[in-house]
Amino acid sequence: MSRLLALQELGIDTDELENLFDMPEDAVEVVHQIEEDDQEQASKAEQVVGKEKFKFLRSWPVAREAGELLYMLVRYLKPETILELGTSFGSSGIYMASAAAENSTGELITVEVSKLKHSQAKQNFRDAKVDEYFRQEIMAADQYLKKLSQPVDFVFLDCDRSRYAFYLDQLLPYLKRGALLVADNAIDRSDDMEAYHKKVLSMNNIRTVLLEIGDGLLISRMLK
Repeated sequence: MSRLLALQELGIDTDELENLFDMPEDAVEVVHQIEEDDQEQASKAEQVVGKEKFKFLRSWPVAREAGELLYMLVRYLKPETILELGTSFGSSGIYMASAAAENSTGELITVEVSKLKHSQAKQNFRDAKVDEYFRQEIMAADQYLKKLSQPVDFVFLDCDRSRYAFYLDQLLPYLKRGALLVADNAIDRSDDMEAYHKKVLSMNNIRTVLLEIGDGLLISRMLK
């Protein structure tokens, strides 16, 4: 199934969606710089062995095509609350917060357990000029979900993939009708996501499609 047909299965007007990539130049420059820096770190890590590899912190940014789709989906759906589990250096968050800024509505809440990544992401968000449309939380995803108390319209899962099924259980009481859940690495980390994938496919109130974009996006939409 093509990307457009898959998105149509979720009730998304793809003709309108395709015209919504108008991301501000400042934000584009920052996410591209994050990509370049990560490639440089990867190249350095390849030249050493053992524990030395861990000196080169990777940001593992979302694939550019996947990030652009996140941007367009947020522009299209105009969610009030966007929740991201796994900030890293802020690449995917910048795509989504930029879309909220262009919509002039909505807020990204992005959760990261690493203090170093949290700090770097904060600077990247500032450089991308999306300060008014995001809020950072520094804690483990399950800790944040325990204190979640507000409805959520849009979720991006990009952290501990083996725990996505557990996170979904925590999220379900707060997901609005029509809410979108996007899970990254659905192809290259499919074994880790097997429990989550089976769970969303088995639920009558969720419709799910798999897009072969980047490392694979598993996109689900709440029907009721």
